[in-house]
Amino acid sequence: MKTRNSRRALVLLTGLATWMAVASPAARAGDQPLSVTVTGSQLLAGLPDSVRATTAIQEKGADLKTVLAALRQRGQEIHKSLLTLGAEKESIRLSEPILRRVPPELAQQTSMLAQRPKGLRGKRKQDDIVLTTTVSARWPLAGADVDAQILRVFQLEKGLLDAAKPTRAGKEDPDDEEGDQAAQMTRHWAQGEEGKIGAVDLLYSRRLGGDEIDRALKEAFARARASAERLARASGQTLGKLVTLRELFRPEGDEDSSGVDAYRGWQPWSASGPESISLDREEATGKKFGPLRIRVCVVVTFDLKPAGP
Repeated sequence: MKTRNSRRALVLLTGLATWMAVASPAARAGDQPLSVTVTGSQLLAGLPDSVRATTAIQEKGADLKTVLAALRQRGQEIHKSLLTLGAEKESIRLSEPILRRVPPELAQQTSMLAQRPKGLRGKRKQDDIVLTTTVSARWPLAGADVDAQILRVFQLEKGLLDAAKPTRAGKEDPDDEEGDQAAQMTRHWAQGEEGKIGAVDLLYSRRLGGDEIDRALKEAFARARASAERLARASGQTLGKLVTLRELFRPEGDEDSSGVDAYRGWQPWSASGPESISLDREEATGKKFGPLRIRVCVVVTFDLKPAGP
C-alpha cells in the first residue's frame, strides 16, 4: 500500500515539475517574447491665463409671475455688468431659473414676523416663492504677473458680488423691521439650498499650446525609452520593436485640480520617437490661484530580444 502511494506521489511530482518547466519564461521564450513596460513624464507649469467666476442670483416674493419677471430683468442687468467688468461676451452663461418654495414650518414663522404691527392697515404678503439662477463668465488673465492677477481677481469677485446682491421682487418699506427679519430667514434657508448665494466660485485655467505639448511628449518619451534600455541591459536583453504607446495628462500639486479636459489613448507612433501631434484644445484647470502644474506622461511597451555576442 505504501509502495503504491509512493508511486502516485512520484508521478504527481514529476508532472508538476514538467508543467513548471514548460510554463517557465525560458521555455515560452520562442512563443511569447519578453517585454518591458515603462513610464516617462515631463512637468508643464505656468500661471493661469483666464479665470471663470460663477455665482447665483436670487429673487423672492409672493407672486410667481412678478418674481420671474424680476429675475429676468436682473439677468439682463448682470449681463451688462459682466461686460463692463471685461468678461468675454461669448463666455457669459445664465442657467434656467430654479423654483423653490419656502417649507411650511418656515413660512409659518416668517408669516408672523412679516405682519404689520397693530394699528397699521394691511399685511405684507409672505415671500414663499424663491427663484434662483446661476451666472458665470470667463475673464482673461494672460500677460499679467502674479500681483496683477491677484488684484484683477479681487476686483472681479467684488464686482460680481455687488451685481448679484439679493433683492425682493416688489415694493419695500424701509421701516418694516419685522419684514426684514422674515426676509433674512428666507434668505438663509435659500443659501443653504443653493450654496452659492453671496459667494463666488473661481476656476482658473491655462490653455496648453500644441507645440508645448509636443515638446513635453518628446521629453517624456525619451525618458521612458532610456529607462527601458537600462532595464533591458540589466536583464541581458536589447530593445525590440515598440508594441504599445499611451499618453496621459494629470494634475499635480493641487487636490482641487480637475486636470485637463481632453484625453488621448493609444497612439501608432514609431519606436524612434513620437511624431508631431495636433490637439484642438487642451486646458489645465484648478480652483486655487497659482501656477497650474500638469504632468505629461507616456507609457510605452517594448519587446525584448537577446543581446548579441
